[in-house]
Amino acid sequence: MRLSDAVLNFPFTPAPHGEPPPDYAHLRRNAPVTPVILPTGHRVWLVTGHADTQTVLSDPRFSRDVRSAGLAIATGTDFFVVSGSFMYMDPPDHTRLRRLVQPFFTPRYLKPLTAAVEALADECLDGFTGLGPPADLVAQFAFPFTVRVTCRLLGMEVSDLAVFRSWVETIPSLTRSTADEIGQAVADMGGYLTEQLHAKRERPGDDPLTVLVNARDTGRITEEEALNLARLLFFAGQDSPGNLIARGALLLMRHPDQWAALCADPSLVDGAVEEILRHSMTSGTGLTHPTVATEDLTLSGVRIRAGEVVVAPLIAANRDPGRFTEPDTFDITRADAASHLAFGKGIHYCLGAPLARIQLRAAFGRLARRFPAIRRADTGDLAWSTDMLPNRIKELTVTW
Repeated sequence: MRLSDAVLNFPFTPAPHGEPPPDYAHLRRNAPVTPVILPTGHRVWLVTGHADTQTVLSDPRFSRDVRSAGLAIATGTDFFVVSGSFMYMDPPDHTRLRRLVQPFFTPRYLKPLTAAVEALADECLDGFTGLGPPADLVAQFAFPFTVRVTCRLLGMEVSDLAVFRSWVETIPSLTRSTADEIGQAVADMGGYLTEQLHAKRERPGDDPLTVLVNARDTGRITEEEALNLARLLFFAGQDSPGNLIARGALLLMRHPDQWAALCADPSLVDGAVEEILRHSMTSGTGLTHPTVATEDLTLSGVRIRAGEVVVAPLIAANRDPGRFTEPDTFDITRADAASHLAFGKGIHYCLGAPLARIQLRAAFGRLARRFPAIRRADTGDLAWSTDMLPNRIKELTVTW
């Protein structure tokens, strides 16, 4: 089937509770590589299998520089593409920019930071306890905690949580925010981070922003590249982990047997984190990290031509029964959870993965220890931000 024959509109409608659309399972069985039409009108290939997704993520015949295909998936994604994020670059530029900040995300560097992250989790939960029950786990724990961890890593002060959250919610919006609102949020965040970078010239520290300033001042990167890297570190550091904490808490509360097991045995927290990542990372739209074929190749018997775009939703790959036993079952003791692709694969493997794992272990370990009776305060339908990349839980009111 060629792209001109595409009839499916993508993204698909998410299932309840943030579960992946059933379309993925149907396509994986019947057409694991299939053409779809994006909201922009672009026709691209959709990949739903684990093995094919690994190929798309790691094979050098696929390029992340989607600008070469003239692709703008959505305003939020387009922001990172146009702004020059190294997520959408190939070597050597990708290597040059990533190498600057990579040392701050190695297990060796982060190991001494683990105790500080755990202390921040406890401090945030102290405040959370004082506000409830009931209390909103998103606004009153998950988001403040991940913002404080991000600012700690970047050597910044936590200033206005409400403003930070407005940026995170506005910039990746698909439909809720206008182009002017998104542009203003991008400008405001850029102005704030520019001030932070300038401050590092006066008060340098052992942090990524200081490294970016030094690299800019010595001509290794441009002013624009320094700002773009700061944007990525600041934005991604509070967006994905906070969303995962909310999603993971919801999963555990929806599976009381798994929650009880974690509360009874704290050593299960690592398995719980990996299963939450497998189950929840990049749920929702699936519009993440498009790639462009740089030469003709074949995936699952389908010919992909050079210049054609491929979208491979990680949540689809992470539910592939060809790789995971009973993939739709949430089981924090499963042996194959760590084979997930939640953080990608290859040279674009998520830079912040080690820090995200530290945050998730701290969050769920302390929630299990301090709030073993936690449960949803409202059993009605959850409010989701369904126009975001990815979908988010707006509010998760809990009691204990």
